[in-house]
Amino acid sequence: MKRNVGNGEKDDILESQNYSCNKCGRAIDRQKHREGGVAYVRAEFHHQQMYADGGSSDADTGNIIALCHNCHLRYTRQT
Repeated sequence: MKRNVGNGEKDDILESQNYSCNKCGRAIDRQKHREGGVAYVRAEFHHQQMYADGGSSDADTGNIIALCHNCHLRYTRQT
């Protein structure tokens, strides 16, 4: 079982979430940039079920979500 999420899987996750943070909806992408008047922040990828507890790193399982930095900090402090 792998832990790291590959670039293709990251792209798939971002596309499935419409390039929005899974928690707050902020515009996110693989790199910070501006496009069409929208400021995108760098996405961070989070295992909903920790890898150490048997959580999968495969994007198609739904265990990996993309978050903005602020939500990732809040989310990881809760778990």
